[in-house]
Amino acid sequence: MNLDNYGKIWTDRDIIKLSNIYQSKTDAELAIIFQRTEASIKRQKSVLNLTKLKNKSNIRFSKQDDKLILDLFNTGKTIVEIAKLMDRSPKQVKNRFNFLIR
Repeated sequence: MNLDNYGKIWTDRDIIKLSNIYQSKTDAELAIIFQRTEASIKRQKSVLNLTKLKNKSNIRFSKQDDKLILDLFNTGKTIVEIAKLMDRSPKQVKNRFNFLIR
């Protein structure tokens, strides 16, 4: 396996991609996609508190989610785009965004 990313920090883009696809892929598949070890994938999933769940409608937003919402909004992303990236409904993201900017 090519490990060009050995020791490289996870970019925001990598984190978003991992968050979007981890439920439909095995750690071995993710390791190939990200050119990282399975241990690195497992560690990053743990850091992000990513677990395989069927429905995100009743899952609380994490501090990382909050930061991601604000960062993406500040880069010009719309609520709909952010919701799609986070696998959440636009209503959930809009409500959370409004809560965060109070």
